[in-house]
Amino acid sequence: VPESERQVFLSNFMVLVQNPRHVFLANNVYLAEEIAWQTGLRLPAIRILGLHTEAVYTPKRSEVLVARPGTSGALAECVMRRFLDRTPQFPFSFTQFQDLFSSSQEDPAKAREIYNVTLKFEVLASFQAAVMLPYDTSLMLLWEFYAMGVPLFVPRQLWRWLFGQHTRQDLATQVKDYMFDTPSPFFNPYEPLDLERARFWTRYTDWALLPHLQYFRSIADLLEQLMACDFGSVSALMKQF
Repeated sequence: VPESERQVFLSNFMVLVQNPRHVFLANNVYLAEEIAWQTGLRLPAIRILGLHTEAVYTPKRSEVLVARPGTSGALAECVMRRFLDRTPQFPFSFTQFQDLFSSSQEDPAKAREIYNVTLKFEVLASFQAAVMLPYDTSLMLLWEFYAMGVPLFVPRQLWRWLFGQHTRQDLATQVKDYMFDTPSPFFNPYEPLDLERARFWTRYTDWALLPHLQYFRSIADLLEQLMACDFGSVSALMKQF
């Protein structure tokens, strides 16, 4: 929405939300809080169930999938390889998300990790577990993995990873004469990250709210957790939730 039209857009949005003939929902708590910051209106949040995957956790493969949608994890992938080189006793190997395209009909050099429609969910559900290096607050792949019951390992310091819509400072518009008493979720990506603001908003994401996610503090900690984790029990708890 052009900057000159944002106030009108938000005003029209509020009229629609407050009309009893309409029902508005947010698909996650973070989005609901973001809308509250912009308008003062609170929408009910209903989590995406991901039933469209029609797949369940069936660990036929011995690998752990490293899923890094976007551009967040290239360096981490290199670090993981070095750790594995120094840990020959580690029982699993890592498969990078991008490597899956080499076995599909898609050109790996042109494949899209985001909104990809060529990979089958059955393939994603066949790994022992998945390591996710998030780059956005609201990632469809997270809900899809969770729906399938794939054990998920994510960095404990989420605030260092979750950017995405946070960096859309052009969206930092509130209804005129309204001020929500919390920091803005938006910031300039070319300026130092405000730690307090980043930690405040991270806690509303499903990366922080969903139960039974496994959090690691370092690559060494990740390897230890992968060796000790009862994947089947974790998957069962995820499905139960």
